Amino acid sequence: MHTLLQGLSPYDQKSLFDAILRDLARRHLRSNVDVQEKKALLANTSTVGGVAAMINGLVQSNTVLRTHLTHWLTATEGEYAGLGLDARRAVIATVSKDQGMREPRTLAQ
Repeated sequence: MHTLLQGLSPYDQKSLFDAILRDLARRHLRSNVDVQEKKALLANTSTVGGVAAMINGLVQSNTVLRTHLTHWLTATEGEYAGLGLDARRAVIATVSKDQGMREPRTLAQ
């Protein structure tokens, strides 16, 4: 799938990625989670991690989709906002994994 995405135009890459993310969220993730209850957040951790791994596989080495993920996370309205907290957790896990792979900066840099 990763190779297939690379061959598409940026618009088509984003459209296909959005469709895949919506489908993953609809099939596997909860949309309404009580953020006040720790048990509710922890109950779906392995599923969120699995979806994050799938997302990471799609966006790996793809600057178009990496940039799209940042936009997806910062959007406050539209189709992205309605996917729910677990979808955001999966995307954050993907982005944070990428951030963790970079060398840490020192104060002198």
